[in-house]
Amino acid sequence: MNRQLLSYAICVIIAFGYIAGAWAARAAEDGDNSFELLMPLSEQFMTTEQKMIVKHTGTYQSYKNESQFLQIGQQLSQRFQLPVSEDFTRDGDHLLYKTSVQDQPEGIDTSLLWIGFADGTTELIVTAQTTKPNKAAAIRSVQQDMADKLASLHIKPQWNVMIQGIASEAYRTDASPLNDSLRSRLLAQKVEQYEDAGSTSITYYSPLFKERITNGKQDMNLQVAVHRNSVTQQNRITIGIPAITVEY
Repeated sequence: MNRQLLSYAICVIIAFGYIAGAWAARAAEDGDNSFELLMPLSEQFMTTEQKMIVKHTGTYQSYKNESQFLQIGQQLSQRFQLPVSEDFTRDGDHLLYKTSVQDQPEGIDTSLLWIGFADGTTELIVTAQTTKPNKAAAIRSVQQDMADKLASLHIKPQWNVMIQGIASEAYRTDASPLNDSLRSRLLAQKVEQYEDAGSTSITYYSPLFKERITNGKQDMNLQVAVHRNSVTQQNRITIGIPAITVEY
Protein backbone atom coordinates (compact mmCIF):
# COMPACT_ATOMS: atom_id res chain seq x y z
CA MET A 1 0.00 0.00 0.00
CA ASN A 2 1.62 3.29 -1.05
CA ARG A 3 1.64 6.36 1.18
CA GLN A 4 -1.08 8.18 -0.79
CA LEU A 5 -3.44 5.22 -0.67
CA LEU A 6 -2.67 4.61 2.99
CA SER A 7 -3.50 8.21 3.85
CA TYR A 8 -6.74 7.82 1.88
CA ALA A 9 -7.54 4.68 3.86
CA ILE A 10 -6.91 6.39 7.19
CA CYS A 11 -9.16 9.31 6.23
CA VAL A 12 -11.89 6.85 5.28
CA ILE A 13 -11.48 5.04 8.58
CA ILE A 14 -11.79 8.23 10.59
CA ALA A 15 -14.86 9.33 8.63
CA PHE A 16 -16.53 5.95 9.03
CA GLY A 17 -15.76 5.88 12.72
CA TYR A 18 -18.72 8.20 13.29
CA ILE A 19 -21.16 5.76 11.71
CA ALA A 20 -19.60 2.40 12.58
CA GLY A 21 -21.79 1.95 15.63
CA ALA A 22 -24.96 2.29 13.61
CA TRP A 23 -23.53 -0.03 10.97
CA ALA A 24 -22.78 -2.78 13.47
CA ALA A 25 -26.07 -2.39 15.30
CA ARG A 26 -28.26 -2.44 12.23
CA ALA A 27 -26.54 -5.02 10.01
CA ALA A 28 -28.64 -8.12 9.46
CA GLU A 29 -27.60 -11.30 11.25
CA ASP A 30 -28.10 -13.69 8.36
CA GLY A 31 -25.73 -14.36 5.47
CA ASP A 32 -24.39 -11.62 3.24
CA ASN A 33 -25.84 -11.50 -0.28
CA SER A 34 -23.82 -8.59 -1.64
CA PHE A 35 -21.73 -10.37 -4.26
CA GLU A 36 -24.74 -12.22 -5.66
CA LEU A 37 -26.59 -8.95 -6.21
CA LEU A 38 -23.60 -7.09 -7.62
CA MET A 39 -22.24 -9.71 -10.02
CA PRO A 40 -24.88 -9.24 -12.75
CA LEU A 41 -24.12 -5.50 -12.78
CA SER A 42 -20.37 -6.03 -12.95
CA GLU A 43 -20.76 -8.55 -15.77
CA GLN A 44 -22.85 -6.09 -17.78
CA PHE A 45 -20.91 -2.89 -17.19
CA MET A 46 -17.30 -4.00 -16.64
CA THR A 47 -14.74 -5.90 -18.65
CA THR A 48 -13.49 -9.26 -17.39
CA GLU A 49 -10.60 -7.45 -15.69
CA GLN A 50 -12.37 -6.92 -12.39
CA LYS A 51 -11.24 -6.74 -8.78
CA MET A 52 -13.47 -8.16 -6.05
CA ILE A 53 -12.80 -6.91 -2.52
CA VAL A 54 -14.22 -7.78 0.88
CA LYS A 55 -13.00 -5.78 3.86
CA HIS A 56 -13.71 -5.54 7.58
CA THR A 57 -12.94 -2.23 9.27
CA GLY A 58 -13.59 -1.67 12.95
CA THR A 59 -12.17 -0.67 16.30
CA TYR A 60 -10.05 -3.06 18.31
CA GLN A 61 -8.43 -3.03 21.73
CA SER A 62 -6.35 -0.10 22.90
CA TYR A 63 -2.60 -0.17 23.57
CA LYS A 64 -0.42 1.52 26.20
CA ASN A 65 2.95 1.70 24.46
CA GLU A 66 4.71 0.85 21.22
CA SER A 67 5.97 -2.49 22.50
CA GLN A 68 2.43 -3.59 23.33
CA PHE A 69 1.18 -2.31 19.96
CA LEU A 70 3.69 -4.54 18.16
CA GLN A 71 2.91 -7.51 20.39
CA ILE A 72 -0.84 -7.27 19.73
CA GLY A 73 -0.19 -6.86 16.00
CA GLN A 74 1.85 -10.05 15.98
CA GLN A 75 -0.90 -11.89 17.85
CA LEU A 76 -3.39 -10.72 15.23
CA SER A 77 -1.10 -12.03 12.48
CA GLN A 78 -1.08 -15.45 14.09
CA ARG A 79 -4.84 -15.42 14.58
CA PHE A 80 -5.43 -14.70 10.88
CA GLN A 81 -2.65 -17.09 9.81
CA LEU A 82 -0.61 -14.35 8.16
CA PRO A 83 3.15 -13.77 8.30
CA VAL A 84 4.31 -12.20 11.57
CA SER A 85 6.03 -8.86 11.05
CA GLU A 86 8.94 -7.97 13.32
CA ASP A 87 8.28 -4.24 13.25
CA PHE A 88 5.76 -1.49 12.59
CA THR A 89 5.97 1.82 10.74
CA ARG A 90 4.74 5.35 11.36
CA ASP A 91 2.63 7.72 9.32
CA GLY A 92 2.53 11.03 11.14
CA ASP A 93 1.21 10.26 14.63
CA HIS A 94 -0.20 6.86 13.56
CA LEU A 95 1.45 3.51 14.19
CA LEU A 96 0.95 1.00 11.38
CA TYR A 97 1.32 -2.76 11.61
CA LYS A 98 0.94 -4.50 8.23
CA THR A 99 1.14 -8.05 6.94
CA SER A 100 -0.21 -9.85 3.88
CA VAL A 101 -0.19 -12.98 1.76
CA GLN A 102 -0.45 -12.73 -2.02
CA ASP A 103 -1.20 -15.19 -4.82
CA GLN A 104 -2.65 -17.98 -2.74
CA PRO A 105 -3.78 -21.20 -4.48
CA GLU A 106 -7.35 -19.93 -4.85
CA GLY A 107 -6.14 -16.61 -6.28
CA ILE A 108 -7.16 -14.65 -3.16
CA ASP A 109 -4.84 -12.05 -1.61
CA THR A 110 -5.37 -11.35 2.10
CA SER A 111 -3.96 -8.57 4.24
CA LEU A 112 -4.11 -7.13 7.74
CA LEU A 113 -3.57 -3.49 8.68
CA TRP A 114 -3.70 -2.44 12.33
CA ILE A 115 -3.59 1.29 13.01
CA GLY A 116 -2.71 2.78 16.39
CA PHE A 117 -3.76 6.35 17.07
CA ALA A 118 -2.02 8.80 19.37
CA ASP A 119 -4.64 8.41 22.11
CA GLY A 120 -4.14 4.63 22.28
CA THR A 121 -7.26 3.69 20.31
CA THR A 122 -6.95 1.45 17.26
CA GLU A 123 -8.60 0.32 14.02
CA LEU A 124 -8.29 -3.14 12.54
CA ILE A 125 -8.65 -3.77 8.81
CA VAL A 126 -8.63 -7.25 7.29
CA THR A 127 -9.05 -7.53 3.53
CA ALA A 128 -9.41 -10.26 0.94
CA GLN A 129 -9.35 -9.51 -2.77
CA THR A 130 -9.04 -11.22 -6.11
CA THR A 131 -8.71 -10.14 -9.72
CA LYS A 132 -10.40 -13.33 -10.92
CA PRO A 133 -14.18 -12.79 -11.18
CA ASN A 134 -14.77 -16.55 -11.38
CA LYS A 135 -13.49 -16.81 -7.80
CA ALA A 136 -16.62 -15.31 -6.23
CA ALA A 137 -17.31 -18.54 -4.31
CA ALA A 138 -13.71 -18.67 -3.09
CA ILE A 139 -13.69 -15.11 -1.79
CA ARG A 140 -16.99 -15.76 -0.03
CA SER A 141 -15.35 -18.74 1.67
CA VAL A 142 -12.42 -16.57 2.75
CA GLN A 143 -14.87 -13.96 4.03
CA GLN A 144 -16.58 -16.58 6.19
CA ASP A 145 -13.23 -17.74 7.52
CA MET A 146 -12.31 -14.15 8.43
CA ALA A 147 -15.72 -13.72 10.08
CA ASP A 148 -15.05 -16.78 12.24
CA LYS A 149 -11.66 -15.46 13.28
CA LEU A 150 -13.14 -12.02 14.07
CA ALA A 151 -15.84 -13.70 16.15
CA SER A 152 -13.13 -15.53 18.11
CA LEU A 153 -11.81 -12.07 19.03
CA HIS A 154 -15.34 -10.98 20.06
CA ILE A 155 -15.53 -8.67 17.04
CA LYS A 156 -18.71 -8.34 15.00
CA PRO A 157 -17.70 -8.04 11.32
CA GLN A 158 -18.40 -4.74 9.59
CA TRP A 159 -18.05 -5.62 5.93
CA ASN A 160 -17.45 -3.59 2.84
CA VAL A 161 -18.01 -5.55 -0.37
CA MET A 162 -16.71 -3.94 -3.54
CA ILE A 163 -16.25 -4.70 -7.22
CA GLN A 164 -14.04 -2.47 -9.37
CA GLY A 165 -13.21 -2.61 -13.05
CA ILE A 166 -12.84 -0.80 -16.36
CA ALA A 167 -16.14 -0.04 -18.05
CA SER A 168 -16.97 -2.38 -20.92
CA GLU A 169 -16.83 -1.11 -24.49
CA ALA A 170 -20.40 0.17 -24.60
CA TYR A 171 -19.93 2.27 -21.45
CA ARG A 172 -16.31 3.37 -21.68
CA THR A 173 -17.18 7.02 -22.11
CA ASP A 174 -20.74 7.09 -20.79
CA ALA A 175 -21.60 5.06 -17.68
CA SER A 176 -24.92 6.78 -17.00
CA PRO A 177 -26.97 3.63 -17.88
CA LEU A 178 -25.43 2.03 -14.79
CA ASN A 179 -27.45 4.36 -12.58
CA ASP A 180 -30.62 3.44 -14.46
CA SER A 181 -29.89 -0.25 -13.83
CA LEU A 182 -29.29 0.37 -10.14
CA ARG A 183 -32.69 1.97 -9.84
CA SER A 184 -34.51 -0.72 -11.82
CA ARG A 185 -32.67 -3.88 -10.71
CA LEU A 186 -31.85 -2.98 -7.13
CA LEU A 187 -34.73 -0.57 -6.39
CA ALA A 188 -32.04 1.93 -5.42
CA GLN A 189 -33.01 5.46 -4.42
CA LYS A 190 -30.38 8.19 -4.66
CA VAL A 191 -29.36 9.71 -1.34
CA GLU A 192 -26.64 12.12 -2.42
CA GLN A 193 -24.17 12.84 -5.22
CA TYR A 194 -20.63 14.20 -5.23
CA GLU A 195 -18.55 15.29 -8.20
CA ASP A 196 -15.02 16.54 -8.70
CA ALA A 197 -12.60 16.68 -11.60
CA GLY A 198 -12.93 13.38 -13.40
CA SER A 199 -15.01 11.54 -10.78
CA THR A 200 -18.66 11.14 -9.85
CA SER A 201 -19.82 9.36 -6.72
CA ILE A 202 -23.48 8.58 -6.02
CA THR A 203 -24.85 7.13 -2.79
CA TYR A 204 -28.04 5.09 -2.72
CA TYR A 205 -30.33 3.16 -0.44
CA SER A 206 -31.70 -0.19 -1.62
CA PRO A 207 -34.10 -2.39 0.39
CA LEU A 208 -32.50 -5.47 -1.20
CA PHE A 209 -29.30 -5.21 0.84
CA LYS A 210 -29.16 -6.30 4.46
CA GLU A 211 -26.50 -3.80 5.46
CA ARG A 212 -27.20 -0.15 6.02
CA ILE A 213 -25.51 2.80 7.66
CA THR A 214 -26.52 6.40 8.14
CA ASN A 215 -24.84 9.47 6.74
CA GLY A 216 -26.28 11.56 9.54
CA LYS A 217 -29.53 12.28 7.74
CA GLN A 218 -30.76 9.09 6.14
CA ASP A 219 -29.90 5.46 5.53
CA MET A 220 -27.48 4.41 2.80
CA ASN A 221 -26.10 1.03 1.75
CA LEU A 222 -24.83 1.33 -1.81
CA GLN A 223 -22.27 3.62 -3.42
CA VAL A 224 -21.16 3.83 -7.03
CA ALA A 225 -18.22 5.85 -8.33
CA VAL A 226 -17.11 6.45 -11.90
CA HIS A 227 -13.62 7.81 -12.45
CA ARG A 228 -12.47 8.88 -15.90
CA ASN A 229 -8.82 8.33 -16.78
CA SER A 230 -7.50 11.66 -18.05
CA VAL A 231 -5.15 9.90 -20.49
CA THR A 232 -7.25 7.07 -21.95
CA GLN A 233 -10.63 8.75 -21.31
CA GLN A 234 -11.92 5.36 -20.16
CA ASN A 235 -14.23 5.01 -17.18
CA ARG A 236 -13.30 2.96 -14.13
CA ILE A 237 -16.34 1.83 -12.16
CA THR A 238 -16.38 1.00 -8.46
CA ILE A 239 -19.47 -0.39 -6.71
CA GLY A 240 -19.46 -0.74 -2.94
CA ILE A 241 -21.78 -1.98 -0.21
CA PRO A 242 -22.59 -0.28 2.07
CA ALA A 243 -19.97 2.23 0.85
CA ILE A 244 -16.71 2.45 -1.09
CA THR A 245 -13.60 2.36 1.11
CA VAL A 246 -10.93 1.97 -1.57
CA GLU A 247 -9.46 4.55 -3.91
CA TYR A 248 -11.60 4.91 -7.02
